[in-house]
Amino acid sequence: MYFTNLIMNILQLINEIPDPRMEGKVVYKFSTIVFVVLCGILSGCESWSDIEDYCESKREWLGQYVDLKNGVPSEWTFRRVFTLLDPDHIESLLRANAKQIVKDKSPSDQIAIDGKAIRGSKKQDLKCLYSISAWCHENGLVLGEIQADSKSNEITAIPLLLESLDLKTNTVTIDAAGCQKSIAEIIVKKKGDYVLGLKRNHPKLYKAVEEYIKKVGESNENLLFDAFDDSHGRRVRRRAFGYDVSKLPEQGFCTKFQ
Repeated sequence: MYFTNLIMNILQLINEIPDPRMEGKVVYKFSTIVFVVLCGILSGCESWSDIEDYCESKREWLGQYVDLKNGVPSEWTFRRVFTLLDPDHIESLLRANAKQIVKDKSPSDQIAIDGKAIRGSKKQDLKCLYSISAWCHENGLVLGEIQADSKSNEITAIPLLLESLDLKTNTVTIDAAGCQKSIAEIIVKKKGDYVLGLKRNHPKLYKAVEEYIKKVGESNENLLFDAFDDSHGRRVRRRAFGYDVSKLPEQGFCTKFQ
């Protein structure tokens, strides 16, 4: 029942996307094409011809949900339709579907923002593309994704991704690329908490934190986490300490962090 409701929800979202084709000159319903392509991709298809083969093999099952009375669309039909489609429409569909899935599952408490280079995207005259995604730890779902044309552009892409997410009661984790006052302010504005990586690319803040920790020291009073695990053939102890950063001296934008 849940699976059927999920499919019906996807089809409803697809029907909200405007059909980019000329009316009266189509053979297959727009919802049919988009739905079977999504199913094919989720099943591991890597090309339009793979999707056509997938549709042929799963025609009976797919026919329960979409209209295939005119047969299976060809790979060229898939290609033409998706060439005309605005990528933002597909992204909105996937985000809305992920939001519905999360709503039906256990409440999340952590969202990890991470950027990865897209393999094979670098060409002679083109920079390598980076994909910045929001990963829901509790439910194992990508809640949103945005692309940047370089590693440095993660700083401008992350705020756009955060603005599109519901961060209330969630802790957002980002590596040192996201250690920016503007990013922290967005998370706080959206009633979330954050854990940001800090490296020497912010020398004033790094030095202030380093000196403050040396002054206060490490004690059981500040100890938040202490555990051992086996890593790379070694026994590793991992400890995390918490400090009141409001006591940090005025150092640039240190006071923007809470």
